[in-house]
Amino acid sequence: MQLYPSLMGANPLNLLETIDMLQPWSAGFHLDTMDGHAVPNITGGPAWINAIAQYSTKPMWVHLMVTDPVQWINQLQLKPGSMIDFQYEAISNPEAIITAIKRREHKAGISVAPQTPIDAITPLLSLCDYINVMGVNPGFSGQKFIPDVLKKIIALQEYIQAHKLACVIACDGGITEEILPELQKQNIAYVAIASNLFSAQDPVALLKKYQK
Repeated sequence: MQLYPSLMGANPLNLLETIDMLQPWSAGFHLDTMDGHAVPNITGGPAWINAIAQYSTKPMWVHLMVTDPVQWINQLQLKPGSMIDFQYEAISNPEAIITAIKRREHKAGISVAPQTPIDAITPLLSLCDYINVMGVNPGFSGQKFIPDVLKKIIALQEYIQAHKLACVIACDGGITEEILPELQKQNIAYVAIASNLFSAQDPVALLKKYQK
């Protein structure tokens, strides 16, 4: 399980210090971007992402909660091995967006909200490198993990194994130290952790404990 600190939960006035402190123990950094249309909130755009990607020595995991992901993808300047996923519920052309991500030679993922059934995305699983199963409703940091999401993860993992698919599962939203062992049991590949990490007494110790 690889942990990505989600900088949406960090103090924006201390981002450089936060990156310097955490990146030796992190797989990379998770960045949420929102356009105020796909979800109500608004966060940093491509210039903000690119500045962080250039400063950090690690790859990025970018979660696009926007209505026109391709426009954003084409502006991103990320390191090799970076990940980009888009919010499934906000778009109508997932195949084209996956193609745009892979054209930039990044890992392509689909992010699904808790209420979206697995059946909606199974036809796309063979095209993706990963599926980001959200533990909360997209748009705001600090929400509590929805317990039924674990059942969804288990069902999705069973489907992937039964159909011998190459994609893996990621999880983002509401992740706490109580949830992390459950995600380890389900062989989750990538986990984004925000509020719980940045409110921890020792964020580095938390990363060391679960990072593999």
